[in-house]
Amino acid sequence: MNAERPFLELGERLRRARETRKMSIQELADMIGCKRQTVILWERGKTEPGAVKFFRAAERLGVSVEWLITGEGYGTGKAALMASLGQVLSNLPT
Repeated sequence: MNAERPFLELGERLRRARETRKMSIQELADMIGCKRQTVILWERGKTEPGAVKFFRAAERLGVSVEWLITGEGYGTGKAALMASLGQVLSNLPT
């Protein structure tokens, strides 16, 4: 199994969501507070976003965090983001 594949799949979903919204790489980078090159690296599966940028990207793209990570549960909007955040937080060890 290729260890880079999960990053690549996440990058593919980021790109798909961005393109669906007719958003440029620069527009997404500006919205979440990072450089254009950073988004390019995410979309190519070379690196992954940190938690804050990851949640901002999901919110700005109108997709659920679950969908970005797994490809399932494609919700949109803030309600989906909050539900995803709640799921992620509830699964963290205490």
